[in-house]
Amino acid sequence: MTQFGWHIVQVLSRRKHDNTQQFQRSQAIKLIRKRKTEEAVQDWLRRLRAEAYVDYRINK
Repeated sequence: MTQFGWHIVQVLSRRKHDNTQQFQRSQAIKLIRKRKTEEAVQDWLRRLRAEAYVDYRINK
């Protein structure tokens, strides 16, 4: 009972929660792969910027 009175709840369905060791392992692999990919992209962008050559020419 709450300050608003009695509440009746009916469970209409249940979600299945896959908490097996295999599922946890696959989730960990996905997370590691995502982090490594992001890291590789950032590293590539840093190298690309460092190696870029920009020549400013102003014609008068």
